[in-house]
Amino acid sequence: MEISTMKNASISRKASTKVKRLRSVRSIFKIIIIVTVALLVLLTSTSTAYAEQSNTDEITSSENEQGIEQGCQEHSVNQLDLIGFSQVNLGLVLDEYEIEMATDGYYRMKHNDNTIELMLDDLTGTPHYAYNTSVYSSRNIKESAFTTAYTYEKVELEGYPAHIYSFSRESLEYAPDLNTEFLYIEVEVEPQVLLSLHIASKLPIDKKLWMNRLVFNDGENEIQKIEASSIIEMQSADFAHEKTALYYDTTFENNESVSWGIFDPSTHYMLDDVENIETETGIQLDIILEYYDLGYLPRLEMMQMIADSGRVLELTYQTSKYGAFNADYLYEVLSGVHDESIDELISRIMMLDEPVLFRPNNEMNGDWCGYNGMYTHKDTAVYRTFWRWLHDRFDQAGAENVIWVWNPNWGDFPSAQWNSYLNYFPGEAYVDVIGLTGYNTGTYYPDETWRSFDEIYLPMLWEYNRHFSDFPYMITEFGSSATGGDKGAWIASALEMVEKMNIKAAVWWNHVDYDKSRGAISRGYKFDNDRDMLSVFRRNFKGE
Repeated sequence: MEISTMKNASISRKASTKVKRLRSVRSIFKIIIIVTVALLVLLTSTSTAYAEQSNTDEITSSENEQGIEQGCQEHSVNQLDLIGFSQVNLGLVLDEYEIEMATDGYYRMKHNDNTIELMLDDLTGTPHYAYNTSVYSSRNIKESAFTTAYTYEKVELEGYPAHIYSFSRESLEYAPDLNTEFLYIEVEVEPQVLLSLHIASKLPIDKKLWMNRLVFNDGENEIQKIEASSIIEMQSADFAHEKTALYYDTTFENNESVSWGIFDPSTHYMLDDVENIETETGIQLDIILEYYDLGYLPRLEMMQMIADSGRVLELTYQTSKYGAFNADYLYEVLSGVHDESIDELISRIMMLDEPVLFRPNNEMNGDWCGYNGMYTHKDTAVYRTFWRWLHDRFDQAGAENVIWVWNPNWGDFPSAQWNSYLNYFPGEAYVDVIGLTGYNTGTYYPDETWRSFDEIYLPMLWEYNRHFSDFPYMITEFGSSATGGDKGAWIASALEMVEKMNIKAAVWWNHVDYDKSRGAISRGYKFDNDRDMLSVFRRNFKGE
């Protein structure tokens, strides 16, 4: 800027010197202003970066877990990205994130020290709606005894109805690395399409910041879809227990034929009925399935009876109590409440000193199980942590005669990405056998249909082979109802197909389900009470 007095030709030398000094002062003043502004900008950006980094603790050991997190695509993206799914026009703005797991419709990521789940549930063609899917599966968040600071609000986000759940969860003694602060933003982008953003941390989460990160794609920002990759390579199954090593080798690695087994209530006390079935049909039943929970432990006499007969116990253990539903049992276990019962279970298995197929908390992706993620704040990390903790507790006690069987249900209920069976996988170092479970439930109930063995198991095998092709498979329990179709033909097809599939063992569930409201059998899975059904087994195993 020019100074007007400099335009005067008669200006004195003294005045000229004064002007020069004034120029110098103003130049210095300008430099001071520039430096001050620069410092303010730097301070603001640093504060923003600090505010966005809501956690400064080191990454939890649960995020260092072996398993699907390590088997999936892993990379870091350093530029600002709008990530999401091509089916919808809402994306998530993130920088410097690391992918832990990516499947169709689901991303699990690390951003700073936050765990981020971005999910798309397309329910088109099903009877389910986005609103119901969000609200139904969130109802236990508020009701849990381990929930604090719960809030819920329904707002509009980019013009879409959105459900906002914010809450804290108590820390658990045996799971100190689990997150305790949660923010769930679930957006109804269509009546049957739900986009969900779940943030979990150890420090309070800035709700406004994360809501602003969900951005409408106006055509200028391209939403980047992350490539799905989740192939899990099995670690070698080495057993220090000699009998267990031999059983695993002959049944799951170098088996010449399928090992068959059965669940029958009579085996709690005797094997007479099982032996009669073997005599009548010619089938050899090598595996006996039993169920136990926090209030009912296996009797050593029963376990020894099974072992003495040359059979192996498939021991299903559930963190629940028969006839009593408690949605917080899994939290109680990880808080040390049930140590005595669990340690007694371990002790009895060790005393048996024979191979045991151990199946903890099966069908975990079904909401009829109290350990389903719906009852742990829609946080499947609780299940993965529980499994690894239990596995480590067995190891520390010296229980070497255990073969660990991880066994989801054939379908996810509720049908939501957070509840995908893959999210419950604890890691390949903690699993020896992949269990498959699917029933032909028949048509007793209006919403159920008759399904052939092929319709149930071929899609399941195709899906599992995408992720677990290295693992041996066993059908841990299966059966066909007698209502709605030809049960004999179903059994004949099942027996034939199991031998052709890559199935190492299969266990028939020889019991019934009851409709208590009518006092009637709703699903009759038994086969030994029907001469025609027995003849199907005889033709297959005796060649009659």
